Amino acid sequence: QRKSVPEMTPINVASEYVVREQLSQIGLQNLMPRVDTVDVALADNEATRRIRQLAENWTNGIPRGWQQIAAIEERLKQHCVLDRDARLPEDSESPVERFLFEQRCGPEYLFASSAACLLRSLGYSTRMVSGFYARSENYEPRKQHTAVYARDAHFWCEVSIGADTW
Repeated sequence: QRKSVPEMTPINVASEYVVREQLSQIGLQNLMPRVDTVDVALADNEATRRIRQLAENWTNGIPRGWQQIAAIEERLKQHCVLDRDARLPEDSESPVERFLFEQRCGPEYLFASSAACLLRSLGYSTRMVSGFYARSENYEPRKQHTAVYARDAHFWCEVSIGADTW
């Protein structure tokens, strides 16, 4: 029922870091077979067809695997503007479609959900995740504590590469 966690509440977490440069060097396409059942999770409507067409246009001629994933990410960064204060109208029937084709600006969760939908339309198994970015400049060595603030909330899209690895 609170709007925030009381100050100085300790939260212990486990963190992981992905070395992006190594992802491009390993043959992920063999670990990431096309998952046709992913399409079942997407509605069959005009919005989904437009999103699929955009994904196909953005990845045309790019081999399946990390290269396609990176292409979707890069195109999203070029196509849309990050604006934490931007809001979609509440009556949006397809927020991702509106974000990608009309508004083209919004907070992180719209980038993450758009990446998830674009990649799912290409047959990748994806999930949207939220968490906090613990900034090293907020670390207090004496207390062994890192302060995390609301501005540190973050959303991202993860892609399954099999064996419960995202």
